[in-house]
Amino acid sequence: MAKRIAFLFGAGASKGASILTKPEPPPVMKDLYDKLAEQFPDEWGPTSRLGSHADAFRRDFEKAFTDFVLQMPNNVSFWDQPFSIDFA
Repeated sequence: MAKRIAFLFGAGASKGASILTKPEPPPVMKDLYDKLAEQFPDEWGPTSRLGSHADAFRRDFEKAFTDFVLQMPNNVSFWDQPFSIDFA
């Protein structure tokens, strides 16, 4: 299997950052988690390692990311790649 590499530079995922963002402004909190879970079920979906923390991500995505994802050594890129792909 080919190794995938993705880079994410300054996503600036502020919902109100620009009304001109096309096709839509980046999602935040609940909407961000739900979009990631739908598009990347292996990493973010209900049966993934993070699926049991869905409510925490919907309440406060940044806190949940810090509490659950950043505490997993050497695995951050597994969950970070979907951000890069989605925001690209």
